[in-house]
Amino acid sequence: MNWKSWLLAFLIFAGSCVVADLVATYGVIFRMPMYDTNRILHLYQTNLDEIPMFGTSRIRWNYDPVVLGPNLYNYGMDGSSFEVTDVLLQIELAKPKTTPIIIEPEFEDTHKLGDPAKFIPLLSDARFRPPMQKFHALGWWQFIPGLRYFGQYDVYVREFLNNRRMTNWKAAQGYSYDTTPPPFNRAAFDKLVDI
Repeated sequence: MNWKSWLLAFLIFAGSCVVADLVATYGVIFRMPMYDTNRILHLYQTNLDEIPMFGTSRIRWNYDPVVLGPNLYNYGMDGSSFEVTDVLLQIELAKPKTTPIIIEPEFEDTHKLGDPAKFIPLLSDARFRPPMQKFHALGWWQFIPGLRYFGQYDVYVREFLNNRRMTNWKAAQGYSYDTTPPPFNRAAFDKLVDI
């Protein structure tokens, strides 16, 4: 093979990487309303009357902003550490607004990043890099289109398919909920209530 063939092969490979990155980012990741990356993208928007709720999965799965109030938005994330909450607070506090902020007071830090895949599309914001470094989840390849999702494609595809399959689940104000509650079991209820 001569150098022109190698160059053509490299350009085809590089172009394929960029196309794969664009499809993964805009066709899969940014189209999942229940995924943490989309809730972080919502945080970048200036919603002057919004009251954000930050914390771990305790906030994410237990505080329904639709029930609590129209201006609340749930930014709780599974396995969120103090460092992750700090980055989200930095983004929120940079906004020109005066609404209250609800923060879940964890008694002890989780010492976890949670799923690092949620931060990879957002690494252009340097504030997300220190937590990724602290928890050894940041690699040089995450800055190269086409390679940055290496090792995480299965996470994104699984989440995307779950979002498509779970048609009875809805996302509203950052909170995900099942629209078909489980059937009421009177015997189990009476057993729990009977003292």
